[in-house]
Amino acid sequence: MRITDLQVDGFGIWSNLHLENLSDRMTVVFGPNEAGKTTLMQFLRAMFYGVSADRHRRYLPPVHSALAGGSLLLETSHGELTVERKWVDAASGPGTPQSQLTVRDADGNPRPAGLLGQLLAGIDEPTFNNVFSVGLRELQELGTLDDTDAADLLYKLTTGLDRVSLVDVMRELESSRDQLLDRHDGAGRIAELSERRKQLERQVQQLATSGQQWLELRETTAQLDDQLRDCQTQIAEFREQLQISELAIRVRPLWLRRRELDAEIKGLGPVPTIPDQAITRLAELRTLIAQRRDRLEEIRGQRREIRREADAQPINRQLWANAARIEALAEQITWIASLQSQITQLRADIQVI
Repeated sequence: MRITDLQVDGFGIWSNLHLENLSDRMTVVFGPNEAGKTTLMQFLRAMFYGVSADRHRRYLPPVHSALAGGSLLLETSHGELTVERKWVDAASGPGTPQSQLTVRDADGNPRPAGLLGQLLAGIDEPTFNNVFSVGLRELQELGTLDDTDAADLLYKLTTGLDRVSLVDVMRELESSRDQLLDRHDGAGRIAELSERRKQLERQVQQLATSGQQWLELRETTAQLDDQLRDCQTQIAEFREQLQISELAIRVRPLWLRRRELDAEIKGLGPVPTIPDQAITRLAELRTLIAQRRDRLEEIRGQRREIRREADAQPINRQLWANAARIEALAEQITWIASLQSQITQLRADIQVI
């Protein structure tokens, strides 16, 4: 991948800056202090990786433009590509503004935004800054160092595994060695770990013994569980038998009474055949009996009412004195009625004669 053209719409002090036909070998940007050389380098970093909070604070929003962003024209194995990035709300408060990344081919057709990451071959921003985009501050720092420190700094800036310098790795290894093996014949980390290993072996032995005991206890527990289930089954059977026995005790008097009734029924002889209409007739008789009972209650009420009225009547002394004669006359009322009928018949015969 090679940058051939650069367009800055707005970034820091730069606005509407257009650099064309950049050399495929080397392009030198020079100028006095505060001319914007570092800003241009930061713009390239921002175009590839976006802006951090520090970069946002220093370069956004642009000084002389309302637009924040720009574009790069790249020659790649995929052909000529244009990478354009715009920052939205660059003038907002603290934080990182949202960026709009667009990748287009030579015909202006959009391409996936992830293609930029493929063109960078997976190189992250710290590696890019240390290897491909060394700033003036790092170069100026070299002038204050001796040969060894300068070589160390250059090595840190230009190589390393996963952005970690081998010098730092060697120093870390030396420090780790001093921790593991004490140079003054003291108790190093290895001795401590060895003692710790022995303690853990003793604990493992104890746990192994405890584990065997646990297995034995588990087997005993399983046997006890089986015995408990058998006991629970027997208890359930005993409860069922107990319920049957209690039920039999409650039913026994009724059962004996039933046997007595069966004997009485047998003593009564054979049961006559009941007619088919017996049930209907029985229902009719029950209805009639209920009606007669209602009528009887009504008559009894009338009788009680008459008795109360009779009790309320004053006593006729003369009638009370002739009560015996009246009763005798009442006994002869049938005979008197017969005589009255004969008299009437005789009168009728006399008139005919």
